[in-house]
Amino acid sequence: MGGGPAGFTTIFENAAKTSATGVEADLLARPVDGVRLRGSVSYTDSKYDDFITVDPLDPVNVAQAGQPAYNPVTNPDPTAFGAPCGADALNANAPCNIQLAGNPTRNSPTWSYSAGIEVDLPIMQDAGTFTVSGDMTGRSNIYFTEFKRLVEGARSFTMFDASLRWVDKTDTVTASLWVKNIGDTLRESSTFAISTGRIIGVTYLPPRTYGATVGYRF
Repeated sequence: MGGGPAGFTTIFENAAKTSATGVEADLLARPVDGVRLRGSVSYTDSKYDDFITVDPLDPVNVAQAGQPAYNPVTNPDPTAFGAPCGADALNANAPCNIQLAGNPTRNSPTWSYSAGIEVDLPIMQDAGTFTVSGDMTGRSNIYFTEFKRLVEGARSFTMFDASLRWVDKTDTVTASLWVKNIGDTLRESSTFAISTGRIIGVTYLPPRTYGATVGYRF
């Protein structure tokens, strides 16, 4: 976060206490020859039970060179470094300690699920096996920081992939056509914050992609 001789300060913290419970179910099935089904669903309740910290994106916690600190007479700006803390803080003046108990832990979606199907096509069987497949994956809201704000997270999403694969009769040569993220769903994969400028950077999951793959087994 901002402050220090270099303009920023690196702080390493550990949450005092967390707890997690959950359940997961998986399915693999072959209802008929040539058809394979798979699926999974998981529920996770992972949260902080005790975590006192400061918010690096709250300007009252960020000391910056050339920016005057809060003074009730000469600089009463409520966003200046050292200004009075909000009602949810544990102390009166910044840096403002806040208790994050009850917030979800990082990268812990409550729900995760996936499903897939593979079907061997009864065509050109003298040339090998043609298989068409489809997959679905999804997550509920994901928070990339301990502060439970979606500006530093990803909204719930569901994505779909599909492919057509051919394997020759000797199981030596393979070829496939595939497309991933068919709906071109735009979702964040991670974020990073620069507190001195109160800037949030984002990286995204890959957009819709498609291609072909050829393989040979020696």
